[in-house]
Parts: sequence; structure tokens; C-alpha cells
Amino acid sequence: MNEINKIKVGEIYAETWRVFKKNWKVLIGFMLLAMAINIVFGIYGYQEGETYKVPTEVAVQYQNGEISKDELAGISLIQAFSSLDETSTDQEMTSVATESTGSPLVTFVGWIVSLLIGIAGIAVSLLAGRDKKVTYEAVMESVSVKTVLFYFLTGLVTAIFVVLGLILFVIPGIIVAVMLSMAYYYVVDKGMGPIESLKASRAVTKGNRWTIFFVFLLSMLIVAAGALALIVGLLVAIPVVMQSYATIYLMLSEVQSDMATDEEDEIIEVEQVEEGDTTETAQV
Repeated sequence: MNEINKIKVGEIYAETWRVFKKNWKVLIGFMLLAMAINIVFGIYGYQEGETYKVPTEVAVQYQNGEISKDELAGISLIQAFSSLDETSTDQEMTSVATESTGSPLVTFVGWIVSLLIGIAGIAVSLLAGRDKKVTYEAVMESVSVKTVLFYFLTGLVTAIFVVLGLILFVIPGIIVAVMLSMAYYYVVDKGMGPIESLKASRAVTKGNRWTIFFVFLLSMLIVAAGALALIVGLLVAIPVVMQSYATIYLMLSEVQSDMATDEEDEIIEVEQVEEGDTTETAQV
């Protein structure tokens, strides 16, 4: 790939920031909505019971309803730290198992909703990146049963490849993650199936994988900085990170389109030359 066809980190964030400034209300609003939905399903979804090792008297208090599950967990954590002190007095300990809570059905529905949120998030980012108006109708055009199925299968296949790569001394897993990082966008934007989207991602990222890797690293730093900024910084950090990935996809798609156009022009020029040679031969 020629240097002119490479995308640069600075260009990615310059474009991302331009799009964010223009659409910050929509991007932040979508993030807050997604977080609220996930929190609700997390609260009412299935939560498997846990086992805590606490002093016997604390276990009796929990069984008698005198302390809550959260208090039990807190005491268990404090006890774990205090047990590191060799001078601490020995206490009779008892393991206490808490009951499972929530509904498995709610958890399943929440999982489906999380897929829909992921698809909608990509649709929102692409609309914003293309300077199109982000509306409910425009976003829903990208959501269908087929898209949800392809989105899930693409994620499953990607996870398998990444895990296998991580097992092979970590670095291959990172390479695979970068190489297949644009697959979700092809599923949502082009309606491609799992294998087709993975192949497209592998092809489009070729020559720019180091750039994508650096953006991934910077994304972690941006989110960490947002969390340190009294959490409020996450309102900017998370949407910016989401939009940066969409920006990469749009830039790579443009590069790929330009390369295809150049190849077509070269083919036309060759055909014209060949036709010219044929005409001259015929005249002789």
C-alpha cells in the first residue's frame, strides 16, 4: 500500500472530534440511554448466589435476617484483608451461601437488547460520521433479525479466533483482534454475513493495522482519563472512543474505494493502449 493510502492517528482524531462537536448531544444521549438500559437489566437479571467465609456469629446474623447480602459481602472482604495480619486473633469461620436472585428470562432479554444496542450504536456513529441526520427511523433501518443474527455470529467467530491467538503467546491474538476489528461495521453497514464481513475487515485493515492498534491503546487511555475526571469525563471519553472506531471504518472504506477506482482507471488505460496498438497494426 502506498503512503498516500495510509490513514494517520492524527487525522482519525481530528475527524472524530469534528463529528463529536457537531453531534455531541446525540452521541452522549445515546450513551446514557444505553447505560440506563444495561443497568436496569443488570439489576433485575439473574444473579447467581455466592459463598462468603465469615465469622460464625456473622453467619448466624445473616441467616436470621439481621444483616443484608451486601453487608455480608463487605464483612467477608474485611475479613479477607484482616486474615493477612498474622497477629489477628483466630475466629471460628463459617461459609455462607447466598440465594440466587433475579430472572434468567430477564437476563436473556437483556442479552438480546445488548446486541440491539451494539448495532444501533454503530448505526448512530456511521450516520454522524457521514454528516447525516441521526433519527430513530434512520437507525432502525440498520436493525433487523438477520442483522442481529449476523452480528452475534460475527462476534462469536471473532472471539474464537482472538482467544486462539491469545493462547499462542498473546501477540497473535492482538493481531487478530486488530485485523477483524471492522467486521461489525460491515455487518451493520453492508449487511454482510459473518465470514464475508471478517474477510472484508482483514482486507481493509491491511497496511493500517499499526495505526488501528495505536488507536486502541489511546482509547484505553482516553477512557481512563475520563474516569479520573470525576467520572463526568466519561460522558465525553466513551462517545469519542465509539466515534473514533467508526471514523477508522469510514476512512478505510474511502481508501479502499479510491484504490478500486485507480485500478479501474489503470485497466481502462491498458485497454485503450491495446486498442491503439491493434488499430495501428491494422492500418499497416
